[in-house]
Amino acid sequence: MDFRYKLRRLTDKEIYDIGVTMPYDKRLLFEYRIVCCKNHEIYIPSLAKVMHETTFIEKLVKNNELNYIINNIEAIIGDSLISKEELLKYLNCNKDKLSDDILNKIYHSISNCIFKNSSNPTYFYNLLESICEKEKTTLLNIQNKIAGSYSKIYQIGNTILKVGDRRGYFFILDNSYILLPQYRGYVDKYYVEITDCLDTSEKFTDEDVYSVYKALREEGVLWLDPKANNLARINKRALNNQKERNYHKDYLGIMPNLNHQHNELQVGDLVVIDLDLLINENDLRLKKSLEKRINSSIVKKTREYEKRYQYEREGKVYEKRFKR
Repeated sequence: MDFRYKLRRLTDKEIYDIGVTMPYDKRLLFEYRIVCCKNHEIYIPSLAKVMHETTFIEKLVKNNELNYIINNIEAIIGDSLISKEELLKYLNCNKDKLSDDILNKIYHSISNCIFKNSSNPTYFYNLLESICEKEKTTLLNIQNKIAGSYSKIYQIGNTILKVGDRRGYFFILDNSYILLPQYRGYVDKYYVEITDCLDTSEKFTDEDVYSVYKALREEGVLWLDPKANNLARINKRALNNQKERNYHKDYLGIMPNLNHQHNELQVGDLVVIDLDLLINENDLRLKKSLEKRINSSIVKKTREYEKRYQYEREGKVYEKRFKR
């Protein structure tokens, strides 16, 4: 008896018990049965009406429905890897039971999930496979990280992959305080950035953030997103890669900078790991345009840092004024 047939025979209460997370609604449960009966496959987006996707996947894993998962892998993966950690972990544990063809099908589903509606899916699949080969792992070990404002972020081994829409601007001024990526550019309709993974667990203070903001300003760069979670300390692996990439900055969209002080980074130094909002200090039109799309609290913080920076340049003591 296959999984679809078992679901069709369940009573309202039984369906509710196995994972319906919305308020008990007979109309929705009826629609749920219609989906099961009419479709040859249970398509997850249709089931979202009555069963939370995460709950449904948990049930599949718990009931060891490996064959069902394989036969419906594209629908189950869907268009997001969020909350799919248990599914990928389950598949990884059962990898020895799967043929190469089935594994390739799963890997392609993951690739198509990350690069949705791409006109060149083979290119992106090969890109992901090359990262996995370098990191000596497979796509079943990919981790979905907290997304940024402009990109979705994934971790494969010690490599970070950022995928987002094309930017309104691309080039940034060279400076001493950014984590140079392995690759940064446009492919198809996507902005793609591949870089080293750094430890982001450390909690940085406001002074830490300002120290980097000030250092960037001294090199003519305006950082419009000065936040603690956009910083990390560079490790030995990333530092060695950084030195190699210094010779290929033009391919990364990093422009020559007359104010670049060429300060040599050391292991443990702070670097900016999000390159999206680093602009030329003289590009006031771009600054004004971007500020309209940035959270108001970040804009306020940037202006506060800028005011402090200008005070210190003039040899004045900056005192933050608190509203009563």
